[in-house]
Amino acid sequence: MDNITVREYFCDNLSAGGYNSEFYKCPNGCKEGACIGQICKDTCSSLGKQCGTWTICNVSTNCGTCIAPQICSNGQCVGSNTTLCGDGICGSGETCTNCPKDCGACVNQTYTCTDSDGGINYNVKGITTEYLGSNITATGTDFCSNSTLTEYYCSSSRLAKTTYTCSGNATCIGGACI
Repeated sequence: MDNITVREYFCDNLSAGGYNSEFYKCPNGCKEGACIGQICKDTCSSLGKQCGTWTICNVSTNCGTCIAPQICSNGQCVGSNTTLCGDGICGSGETCTNCPKDCGACVNQTYTCTDSDGGINYNVKGITTEYLGSNITATGTDFCSNSTLTEYYCSSSRLAKTTYTCSGNATCIGGACI
């Protein structure tokens, strides 16, 4: 992650796990997981851009690339010989993970989860990653907001989070109670 981008997690009952995330550009930079000053909420997806480099929130932003043989045209992946997700054909580059509409639901894949700080550990900053098969479905990095720690951990092989107010003389700094 760079020093001008913040990833915000939010509840989303339509997503696997019941939450989703969005990246935001911070025109004045960011510190400890939060924008400094005003937040710009425009994103590649909110502007309908799938590919190419665009100026979003006064910052040059790469919205991704297209899978060959598609090409990027005005922010959209297009191509005359390309199948697109939703066309009823499981085409080149489509899988059960990125296009279940055409390729069907993934089978025999289970959720797994890893946590670099070993679980709920308020004294160590950790990164928790959830997988479906070999695909990353979600990540969460422990962070502080004032004196409150948001701690990510694995629960039944799925990513979960809790908040904790550092106790005693401990202060929440850099994703851990110190």
